[in-house]
Amino acid sequence: MGKPLPASLAWGPRTPTDRTAVLADVVSRVSSGVMSLKTSVRMLQDAGYSTEPAAEEVVRIQRRAFEACGTPRGRH
Repeated sequence: MGKPLPASLAWGPRTPTDRTAVLADVVSRVSSGVMSLKTSVRMLQDAGYSTEPAAEEVVRIQRRAFEACGTPRGRH
C-alpha cells in the first residue's frame, strides 16, 4: 500500500449548473447595472463557460464596448 496523497474538495456555488439560467441571470444583472463585469465573468466561469482569465476577459469586454460607441480605448 502506498503513501496517502493529500486531497481536498471544492464545491461550486451552483451544483448542478443550468448554464442557460446563469447566462440569463448575468445578462439581466449586468444590463441593469447591479453586477460588475468581473463578478459576472466569475459567475460564467463557475457555470462552466470558458472565460480564462477573468481580468483579461473584462478588458476585452470593455474594449469592445468602447470601440462600439466610438470612444478611443483608455479615454472614457
